[in-house]
Amino acid sequence: MSASLILFCAWLVFVPANAKELAALGAQPETSYPPGLRPMRAAKAIVAVAPSYTYTLAARVIGPQTPAIAIRFMMTQMAAGRVFPRSFEGETAQSEPEQPTIVQTNTRKSSDRDIAGPRFIKVD
Repeated sequence: MSASLILFCAWLVFVPANAKELAALGAQPETSYPPGLRPMRAAKAIVAVAPSYTYTLAARVIGPQTPAIAIRFMMTQMAAGRVFPRSFEGETAQSEPEQPTIVQTNTRKSSDRDIAGPRFIKVD
């Protein structure tokens, strides 16, 4: 049992994507580990091995507003490479995150109390 778990973890983490997985993820052929590969493989394992009540338990953990059939549908779609978490959308290995534009405004208002030189505080 432990040997099969080690082999599963090795397949999940270290084995590069094959042509079928690359096509499902929409990645370029020269990419070895496209974004979404590991979640897709984990979903494949869950869909292949998990009994039907697993989805019911997952729905209970998430909350009463989520039906078990929705969990099963999401896992099946994720295993097929069609649905991924928001963190994988539009993400590529070559792109860098976009830097925010900083706009500086002059928030300091001029006053007749502004003086040149040192300022002293008078304490009564």
